Parts: sequence; C-alpha cells; structure tokens
Amino acid sequence: MSVAVQKYITGSSAREIADRAEAAIREEWLAPEQALPTVRAAAAALGVSPATVAGAYRLLRERGLV
Repeated sequence: MSVAVQKYITGSSAREIADRAEAAIREEWLAPEQALPTVRAAAAALGVSPATVAGAYRLLRERGLV
C-alpha cells in the first residue's frame, strides 16, 4: 500500500474509511489515477475485516469517486 494511502485512509467502520478516502480524494492528497489498495491489503493495514473495506469501497462507488 502506498504511503499516501496509508497516511490518509483510516477508520474502523466502512463509513469512516469511505469518508477519509473521500476527503483524501477531494483534497487531492490521492492522485486521481492512483489505485486504491486491494480489499485484503487495506483490511490488513487497517486491522478490519475485508467486508468492512468492501463496504467502504462500495460507498465510494455510490458517491461516484471510484
């Protein structure tokens, strides 16, 4: 996982993770073409279940950010 992703994507719930990722995208801390980590990699880094990260990514898709 990239340093930028590790630094800006945090949280323990799907909503927290999605909100932090959205802020990072909107503030351009994450480049538009920068890929998010895989669900499993993000889950391991955040100490949450893959289902939690999958839920966060689903919220980001619904918001039109990924």
